[in-house]
Amino acid sequence: ASKAEALGRIARPLLMSALLCAAGFGVLMFSSIPAIRQLAFFSGLAIVAGYFWALAVLPHCPAMDTPRKVAAAPARPVSRGKLRGVWPVFLGLAALAALLVAALPTGLSVRALGLSRADILSDQKSIEETWHLEGGRRVYLTQGETAAEALEAAGQLAGALNEARPGSASSLAGLLLPLEIQRANAEAWRSFIAAEGPAMYGNFNDAARNSGFAAEAFAPFGRWFFADGKLIGPEDLRQAGLGPLVDNFLVDGEKKLAVVVAEANAPEPPPGLAERAVEVSAAALEKNLSGSLAKEKRLLPLCAFTSLAVLLWAFGSAGLAALAFIPALGGLAAVLLTQWLLGRPLGLAEAAALPLVICLGADYGIVVVNELRDNADLGAPQAIFVSGLSTIAGIGILILAEHPVLHALGRTVFIGLAAAMPMAIVLLPKFFSRR
Repeated sequence: ASKAEALGRIARPLLMSALLCAAGFGVLMFSSIPAIRQLAFFSGLAIVAGYFWALAVLPHCPAMDTPRKVAAAPARPVSRGKLRGVWPVFLGLAALAALLVAALPTGLSVRALGLSRADILSDQKSIEETWHLEGGRRVYLTQGETAAEALEAAGQLAGALNEARPGSASSLAGLLLPLEIQRANAEAWRSFIAAEGPAMYGNFNDAARNSGFAAEAFAPFGRWFFADGKLIGPEDLRQAGLGPLVDNFLVDGEKKLAVVVAEANAPEPPPGLAERAVEVSAAALEKNLSGSLAKEKRLLPLCAFTSLAVLLWAFGSAGLAALAFIPALGGLAAVLLTQWLLGRPLGLAEAAALPLVICLGADYGIVVVNELRDNADLGAPQAIFVSGLSTIAGIGILILAEHPVLHALGRTVFIGLAAAMPMAIVLLPKFFSRR
């Protein structure tokens, strides 16, 4: 076959695969976890670049002009053939995957991020010593683009906790009021001094002279009394000798963090402020991470439905779309079943890797179904075998890693592709008959 003929045969399935993967990873852009959104963004860029590279650059590489004998391309569309037994298998795998997604909990402990128990206990002890957390006291961090924003959030949190239970929380916001309040107070002071200041200071001076003080004894007080109100910031407190207090309750960094220390009997932060405050403890970190991951479970069915919609649009046939999606469902079900049998929850690695398993499994189905439908020699078994092995070698090999996240990522890809590849190569042709 000539280069043009070869490109003509693979352009359509390649485009279908690129659109499907782009749509599948595009769903991850709705994730609440920045790392997963970044994975989706860069994966999308790689897919688009790979598609154009394969069609525009690869044909001009060395050895691409070497002809290979393949079956002649059909001059007209051939009979579509008949699909037999597709729907029971498709619906069975879909039901199994749906049940497992619903049954499996989400969870991510700090130990799953590679921290040992000794590291966790050491960090917790350091936190307790820094903020003197005796008797079960808790520390919350509030974040802002500036120190003023972080302190404002800390003040709101401490105020809400103290309103529910007086004296249960403290923060630097008690000394550093929000700038808007400071400006309002300064304006009120200026108005007051302009109206009442001269008379009040005159009465004060008269009383001072009657008590025997010199005329200029209280001149410094007078200059302060009539001065404009100054806005107070963290540096002003440091200059006043309160540097250690500021350092304990305000953390510098790329984004400012303010600290709120709550007593053991303090209530939980109200829902409106809970999103702006993070409790600093291993248990709270695990709770927050697991809560974020629980929201990511919805992305798995959304990724599957999006991929299936692309297949339906590309093939124009529900049966062919279902047939092409069977390897993806098989890989997804294999990973979820393994997690269930091992008693492991869905973690960050699974949330990031399962869309890859879905998209690659559907890719394999696209190549096989295009070959079966058009009776064309696309070299589907060899292509799937090489693609799967290269992905397993590149990502699945991480199953040997000692780090828990990398190991889980490698395990997910290895199991998913190990199930999807034979289903695409061996099982799909059995559903397609030309009789």
